[in-house]
Amino acid sequence: ELWELLGIDPATKAHDPAEWQDLIHPEDLVVATENFNAHCADPDHPYDQIVRYRHADGSTIWVRCRGLAIRDATGKPVRMLGAHNDVTALKQAEEAANRAHGVATHANEELQAFAYSTSHDLNSPANTIRMLWQEARLALQGGAPKDAHSLLTKAEATNEAMRNIVDKLLEY
Repeated sequence: ELWELLGIDPATKAHDPAEWQDLIHPEDLVVATENFNAHCADPDHPYDQIVRYRHADGSTIWVRCRGLAIRDATGKPVRMLGAHNDVTALKQAEEAANRAHGVATHANEELQAFAYSTSHDLNSPANTIRMLWQEARLALQGGAPKDAHSLLTKAEATNEAMRNIVDKLLEY
């Protein structure tokens, strides 16, 4: 069934690890070999990993390989019994989710930069208005209503500029 999974006619292949080792991704072959050796040395070490194979059509398929060494009376491994399950759809969905996460992370970073910029653009006129009101209050307490009137006119203009920023933000 492994050969069929790989798009290969089983009649064209021998029952020999060298046959499939040419099709497994080199990095994954290292992991599979290490797990196999560890499992043969210790029956409690699981032989279970997901590896990439090259399909006959050139595509990559992901296969979960699990196995159990059949041992003789002395505990020596004499044969491997295993199962291969195609998990390509699962890995493709995982990769798509990782790409979507990357896009979402980037969008979130842009949103944070936009929020910072917008906050700065709104805080500046708000601070100016607060300063003008404070100065107008001091001018009125000091008996200078003409100065207070000029300061309040500037505060109104600054308030209008801030409203324009908010309107543009809402429009955006």
